[in-house]
Amino acid sequence: MHVRFIFTLLIVVCVTGCGGRVANEVTETRSSDMNLSCNHISAEYEFNLRRIADLDSEKQTRLANNIGFLLMSPLMIDASNSIESEQDAIVRRNLVLSDLAEQNGCELPKIPEGEGF
Repeated sequence: MHVRFIFTLLIVVCVTGCGGRVANEVTETRSSDMNLSCNHISAEYEFNLRRIADLDSEKQTRLANNIGFLLMSPLMIDASNSIESEQDAIVRRNLVLSDLAEQNGCELPKIPEGEGF
């Protein structure tokens, strides 16, 4: 009886780690920032904007999956805030890039209407 309980508890503990994903946060500043050209700054800034939009889509998918997992297997629910922490890191990085662009007299891509990054 005790062995079965311990085994079940072990399985539950192992499976609960399957529900989320690890945040892949970008660093706010880099040692090479001062050497970036306007083209580099602009390209990274634009890439970051697209990445934020991709993460928004992923957030919507996560919500739909969590609803399904709640009904089928509550242990698989993604309760982490990894997407939000990635987005926050990207926004902080874009603020640094914006400052660099201003210092170097660079033009940055315009943020599409209705998207508040």
